[in-house]
Amino acid sequence: MPRFNWLKEISACLLIIIISRIIVFPGSTAFAETDETSMGVITEEELGIIKALDLELTGINQSGDHAITVNVRQTKEKSELRVTGAVLIKAPVSSFLEHYKILKLMRQIPAVKSINKIDISNQESNFRDYAVATEELNLLKNCEIYNSKIKLCPNAINQFRNLDWDNSDASEKANILYRRVLNGYVQRYLQYGLDGMCVYADQDYLLHSGKESRTILEDAGLKMLMGEIISKAFLEYPVTNLDDLEELFYWKEEIYCSQRPITTLNHSLIQHQRDGDSIAVVANLQIYANHYIEASLEQYLLIPFQNVDYESGFILIYVNTCRFDTLRRGTFFFVKNRMKSSISKEVESRLILVRELLQERLSDDYTVIPAKNKSHLVLE
Repeated sequence: MPRFNWLKEISACLLIIIISRIIVFPGSTAFAETDETSMGVITEEELGIIKALDLELTGINQSGDHAITVNVRQTKEKSELRVTGAVLIKAPVSSFLEHYKILKLMRQIPAVKSINKIDISNQESNFRDYAVATEELNLLKNCEIYNSKIKLCPNAINQFRNLDWDNSDASEKANILYRRVLNGYVQRYLQYGLDGMCVYADQDYLLHSGKESRTILEDAGLKMLMGEIISKAFLEYPVTNLDDLEELFYWKEEIYCSQRPITTLNHSLIQHQRDGDSIAVVANLQIYANHYIEASLEQYLLIPFQNVDYESGFILIYVNTCRFDTLRRGTFFFVKNRMKSSISKEVESRLILVRELLQERLSDDYTVIPAKNKSHLVLE
């Protein structure tokens, strides 16, 4: 099978074509198919969205024979960073979705120390394997409202303060209590959605993580990328229609560009065809994080492509919007740049790893879709 040498020649326009496919409104004529090589033309309206999202994916850094690019930008919101990445993967879209749903891809990431599904129908089984590290136990022991090194709501902080930490079984009881707190956060989200998410009392202010998440979800550009169905599902959860979606709840412990391991609770929604087009979407909303991250929305857009040699796969576009307590409090310029650099390197390494894992595990029954199918992105 011929190698992707054409990438090196048209790398400058590849991501423009990608963006013109992603950032498109109903009825737009931004991308026209012709019998000859076709280049995307981005309208002024679409350029405005690209600028608003900081999606400056106009160039590509080469990694072997495959294209990959990552950018990290601070948005107009003081506490918010947005990381965007793109990588070309010679594997079927279904392989990513299948591996994502069983958490197989994330388990392979070195920074991820532990990850498990959350069974919303069986509360007793959740967090059974979760153990609080010794350092974290010390943080729980010394936590106070408005002065805590671990993110918790006021009620949870008071419960940990009322533990008898001098007792020999204090560690065991703290682990049981923390698992109960985590499960409580999940149950409140299941019952009330964004309105039921944790009110953090670790800083010298109260912060409702659900309100922070709502402002991210209501961002016009991000809503456009996710599509109307997923966007509405998150905003109206649990009073919403999930007939066209798959959902996944999981908890994860990882060292993500930080000194302390970060435990997060997450809700993922998966749509195999975004509002009727050929793009598959996975969106992951953070329900809770015990350190640093006040709110987070991850988006994966999987755009099928095929070149004239019938080599096919998909372009993975990754967009992660995070709000950090460090940035909200204010920080030195060099600290902010170090954060951005660390995040950029981590995301790039993860995209490369995902590409390698999927390309090494191609399904034997995968059938190439003919290039004449114009619902796919055809690279010529």
